[in-house]
Amino acid sequence: MEFTTERTYVMPVAFGPQHPHPAGHFVDVRTLMVMYRTTHEAIADVLPPGLEPGVDPLLYAYTQRCRGVNFLAGGEYRLFGVNVAARYAGTQGPIDGQYALILWETDMEAVIRGRELLGIPKLMAEVDDPEPTDARFSVSAWERGCRLARIQMDEGLPMDAQVLDQLAGELAAQAWFGWKHIPRIDGVGAEVSQLTKIGIVNQPSAGWECRGSLEFGEVAWEECPSSSTAVSGLSQVPLIEPVRAYRTEGTVTLTRADHRVLT
Repeated sequence: MEFTTERTYVMPVAFGPQHPHPAGHFVDVRTLMVMYRTTHEAIADVLPPGLEPGVDPLLYAYTQRCRGVNFLAGGEYRLFGVNVAARYAGTQGPIDGQYALILWETDMEAVIRGRELLGIPKLMAEVDDPEPTDARFSVSAWERGCRLARIQMDEGLPMDAQVLDQLAGELAAQAWFGWKHIPRIDGVGAEVSQLTKIGIVNQPSAGWECRGSLEFGEVAWEECPSSSTAVSGLSQVPLIEPVRAYRTEGTVTLTRADHRVLT
């Protein structure tokens, strides 16, 4: 097997390099987002070195249905994620954004790429299709039949063009942070442990202001060995008050050239 560090390899590497994608492009993305105010102390407890809580201590929970995904040959998958407001105090000035605490996804290819390349903490789960029933959305992430988390939301009122543009600007101004951690072969310590910044472009084409809520499940390790620790930790973050809920339709692009390791 010929191996070169100038090509893209994802395990198994024995069969040669992967087809490179300069960007991960999602043609049709439905997003449901709920935002809660929590505390700076709660956020500080879950942030890795190099990040501090954002000015406004917010928790973001969202679910997405992604269709027309280029690295899945046009296929689709669903996800359920939780971020918190974070700031990177770099030498050239602070970078404000969201740090990914967990991202459950329904497709293994998406999980592998996000974990191994980008440092996003992804796990496999079942995620409901975000389709409304009786003018309401109810979307849960599941492991082995146990509910891990759920977002509920009404259909909402359409955003006008000005509000939609403002939302797009807010999304563009926020970075997305991860922590790339690959343990050593004996499971102790790390081969790689580094703060990452992901190049992401959200382009909503339609939006609705909604009323929404978030709840986390109660699961034991014996029921959900992959996700129980994450769910238990998320349940310790106080949800003091709802701040905003919305849903959008649009596109998302993950631009490889904009991904960075932050030191």
